[in-house]
Amino acid sequence: MSLAATLLSLAAVHVAANASPGPNTLLVSHVAAGRSRAAAMRVAVGLTLGAVAWAAAATLGVGLLARLEPLQQTIRLGGGAYLVWLGLRIAWRGGAAAPPAAAAAPGWRLVRSGMATNLANPASLVFFVGVFAALFPADASPALRAGAVLVIAADALLWYALLALLFSTGPARRAYAAARRWLDRVLGGLLALFGVRLVWSGG
Repeated sequence: MSLAATLLSLAAVHVAANASPGPNTLLVSHVAAGRSRAAAMRVAVGLTLGAVAWAAAATLGVGLLARLEPLQQTIRLGGGAYLVWLGLRIAWRGGAAAPPAAAAAPGWRLVRSGMATNLANPASLVFFVGVFAALFPADASPALRAGAVLVIAADALLWYALLALLFSTGPARRAYAAARRWLDRVLGGLLALFGVRLVWSGG
């Protein structure tokens, strides 16, 4: 398969994976509707950095994660625990207005939250260990490795930025404000459920 064909295949499957509902989508949508577009964009940057980290690890050692069972277990358990903590935190605060200090929290915290969520996301582990590795040749050239990381970065940033824009519009924010209490509890519960499933699968 040519370089261009491989990169197009990676782009297509990554776009499809991003479009599937999961912790990444829930987080950026929640921040966009509940806080601000700027805050959601910072989360989008963090999610993109997480995707870049996954892609870089996969391109530097295709199949390595699949062969290192202890590392996979660590990722599952640590990632699952983080998602449970994040979900319970959101659910516990459900409906409560953010205090001024939280509203003005440093942007790096939002970036860090986005990156940590993507690194903990079970879908990311499955995608980069399975689908990505299957499409990416073990004898890939440096140009293909670099191109793959750039494609993943572009896909991720465009998708999460689009979600940030859509869910920070007036109608979306008004709908969220009207049902914030229950939406936060549902969102938090879903994130925690993702985490519990991840921990359970690592047992």
